[in-house]
Amino acid sequence: MDHIKSLSEDVKKNKNIETPVDNLFNTQLETAKKAGHVQGVCECVAILGDNYDLAKKLMTETGVTKDIAKKYANPETYKALEQGIFAPKQKQHLEQTQGVKR
Repeated sequence: MDHIKSLSEDVKKNKNIETPVDNLFNTQLETAKKAGHVQGVCECVAILGDNYDLAKKLMTETGVTKDIAKKYANPETYKALEQGIFAPKQKQHLEQTQGVKR
């Protein structure tokens, strides 16, 4: 049995054959990398808070959309984004004008 495993590993090394298990692992690894990237971007944007232009530029430059953020970011982080960058325009304007004291 060990010789079969050894042989299959040798064949795989020489021909770069991916087994279904390898393919699943690689898919999961790519998903984890994407989730980590999206979470990092979303946390940065959440921290920017009131700097809408910079937050929007960061989201655009990194290719993170609202749908991607909803799918991969932590729920708490996404909730902060919903109240910030993803908030309806009127709400953002109100938050920005309420901060101005006259």
